Amino acid sequence: MPWEDPDKLLRFKFGREEYCQRMLTSLILAGPYPKWSSRNTASERGKTFLGQLYVISYGIELCDEFEFVDEFNLPAVDKDAKDGAPDDAVITPDRLWIIELKTEAKSHRKDQMPYYEYLARHHCPDKSLDMLYLTSEMQRQDSTS
Repeated sequence: MPWEDPDKLLRFKFGREEYCQRMLTSLILAGPYPKWSSRNTASERGKTFLGQLYVISYGIELCDEFEFVDEFNLPAVDKDAKDGAPDDAVITPDRLWIIELKTEAKSHRKDQMPYYEYLARHHCPDKSLDMLYLTSEMQRQDSTS
């Protein structure tokens, strides 16, 4: 299957984050952007990329057996709460690795990653959890100012 066409995607007027996420997912899968929250097999290059990113991030090897999910659905725990949808997830037999990609300072939410952690631990209590927040360097906003 062909990869996403970067020039064609520009016509959709995606924001920078969504554009980057769609391109990254397409590169990992070596194919078109999948249905949200579907489990997919990464291409060999995608497996290598994710494996190297995992080693750089955690200092250990990523299991060879995994599924890749774009827009990983984490349902709300109660009716008054919201679902969570981390940008990406890598699911191994014993581990859940959540990846959140940020390119826009305005899209950072202080409670986002802790909420994803809460939902992930609720829905996947039998798995070890790793969480990676990929973003550019930003100025820290001091809460006392």
